[in-house]
Amino acid sequence: MQSNLAEKPEEIAEVIVMSPEEEAANRAALVEKLAGIIGGLDKLAKEQVTKRQHVENRWISDQTQFYGQYDQDTLKNLGDNNSQVFVNLTKNKVNGWEARLSDMLFPTDEKNWGIKPTPVPELATAVKNKDPNVSNAALVVVEEANTRAAAMELEISDQFTTSHYNIKSRQVIHHACVLGTGVIKGPVVANKVKKRWQAHTGQDGKVMHVLDDVSSVRPDFVVVDPLNYFPEMDARNTMEKTFDFERHLLTKKSLRELARLPGFDKDAVRSMIREGELSTVPDFVNQMRSIVQDGAQLEKRYEVWEYHGPIDGDDLRTICECVGDVRLMQDFEEVLEDPLKEMLAVVWFGNGKLLKFGAHPLDSGESLYSVFNLEKDDNCIFGFGIPHLMRDSQRALNAAWRMIMDNSALSTGPQIIVNKSIVSPADGRWELTPRKIWYAEKLRAGQSLDHAFKTASIDGNQTEMINVIKLAKQFADDETNLPAVAQGESGSHQTQTSGGMSMLMNSVNVVFRRVVKNWDDDYTTQNLRRIYDWNMQHSQKEEIKGDYDVDARGSSVLLVREVQAQNLMQIALQFSNHPVLGRYTKTVSLYRKLIQAHMIPANDVVKSDDEIAADEKAAQQNPPPPDPEMEKIKMQLQVAQLKANTDIQVANMNRDTEMIKIAEKKNMSLEDIRGKLMIAKTQTDSKERQVAGEMGLKKEMGSGI
Repeated sequence: MQSNLAEKPEEIAEVIVMSPEEEAANRAALVEKLAGIIGGLDKLAKEQVTKRQHVENRWISDQTQFYGQYDQDTLKNLGDNNSQVFVNLTKNKVNGWEARLSDMLFPTDEKNWGIKPTPVPELATAVKNKDPNVSNAALVVVEEANTRAAAMELEISDQFTTSHYNIKSRQVIHHACVLGTGVIKGPVVANKVKKRWQAHTGQDGKVMHVLDDVSSVRPDFVVVDPLNYFPEMDARNTMEKTFDFERHLLTKKSLRELARLPGFDKDAVRSMIREGELSTVPDFVNQMRSIVQDGAQLEKRYEVWEYHGPIDGDDLRTICECVGDVRLMQDFEEVLEDPLKEMLAVVWFGNGKLLKFGAHPLDSGESLYSVFNLEKDDNCIFGFGIPHLMRDSQRALNAAWRMIMDNSALSTGPQIIVNKSIVSPADGRWELTPRKIWYAEKLRAGQSLDHAFKTASIDGNQTEMINVIKLAKQFADDETNLPAVAQGESGSHQTQTSGGMSMLMNSVNVVFRRVVKNWDDDYTTQNLRRIYDWNMQHSQKEEIKGDYDVDARGSSVLLVREVQAQNLMQIALQFSNHPVLGRYTKTVSLYRKLIQAHMIPANDVVKSDDEIAADEKAAQQNPPPPDPEMEKIKMQLQVAQLKANTDIQVANMNRDTEMIKIAEKKNMSLEDIRGKLMIAKTQTDSKERQVAGEMGLKKEMGSGI
């Protein structure tokens, strides 16, 4: 057994002179104290299981309703003679919510998050400073911060891709829509082993390539089944909780695989397997499983608990001395010395044995569990799902449909009334069948065979029940905030214009904005902050480290795509070629945003900035060929000018001809006629000047002159 006592020389002698019996007794005392610590954690876990029973009862009802089944009490009340049909509107609503959230939060061309440098007002002011020395220095700092932030965002994006973050997040959305709560854990350390060819130099100097196993440490995220997640149940929300428990029901094979992971005590796991103390699977788990798999039950499993929470100094000392972890005692020496301080730890235990113990992986101390609720409960960490929200509407719908089926069965044919004193069946059976033979009995006074059979019809009430069904569906739309128009159906309200549809979709999105905002606050922001802290603490890439803010933009960007697409199209049509505003519009950026709003990767359709610059440069070097339309217009102008000149020449010739004719009639020469025309023109011009002068004089002197 290793201990930090070895660092204190004055205590070494005491350890050396201890007899084997004393060492055994000391060891037994430590083991007993460790068993008490594990027992305390196990008791605390069982308390959370008991406090969560009201939530589990609701989950059983939610799961049963989602899969279109009746609970046992309802089936018992219905009996065998009544209809047991189930109209599964719940699954339709759950799928609608799940599909819409998944589509909005995880598009194909844009992330719902980002990383940006922490704003520093002093630097922003310095960049605008007139002093070039100050502004240039500040600009260098800002550019370096932006470069590092971009590198961190790229690193996190790669880590999300490697850990299949989007796929796992869609599973969380499914859990939240059905049960009301989805849980993910991370970042946790994942040791990924890859096969890679490595170059090795032999003794003879030759280089050989050998296929080796290369291990790489990376952050990972794990979807936690809400059935096995037990936070501090007295807390009303995740901000108030101080610890988390996660239950693992493992087979022998899974337990062996657990022992291969770093940090696990192989001897403790080996002891669990040898003892073979399997635990009975909780009834709640089997009930949830039987709903999906038609009564299938899980066999006994090894129950292993994972605890994330505080450990005080005395417990820390006991655990470290038992496992021989001197370094951990040195790292948390202040916790050992000060009873007011505690250590955040991760403890795995099962069957009273400590399987793994370590410090919380993040120095920030933030819980590794993110909890997303579709509809929050103000008094509990676990929320409400779609089945719970529309429980009464689903019951009303089923009741009305069962009434229709039962009423239809009664009203399709008449009820037969038989007078047994008049007839009796030849075969002794009173059931009606085709071509049945009846014996006539002795008739009493006033009786005839016409009185042997009578019929009575049951009224059909399908119309009234159909109205109840329509009303129940309307209530379901209102209770789940998912009308038919949000599921791609036209619904009862027909919108005729694109503007009206845009307003309708925007009003529908109001509720989605609230849910997506919860996703941003409770899920995306927390996961981003933790993986950012993980990279700052554990990553070897210094070029990505800096002081950043996480930016969750699910509600601000992705949710309003339908409205954005229509608005962007209007802007593109109205302002791109506007005589005043067109020069202020970034046409290429506007086009990229328009393509993205239609869920199409912009890089696949729009040219990059480099390609656009190359095309402009080529256009400057090689002038484009003349526009055929412009050439056509030029030809038309030339033809029109030629025609106009010809018309003028023809007009002059006609004028000269007429003047010659006049001269012949008046016995005058052509020069005399031209002279008289000039005199007449001169007199006309003189009169026009005289009139203009008089008008100007009146304007200056007044009209009384």
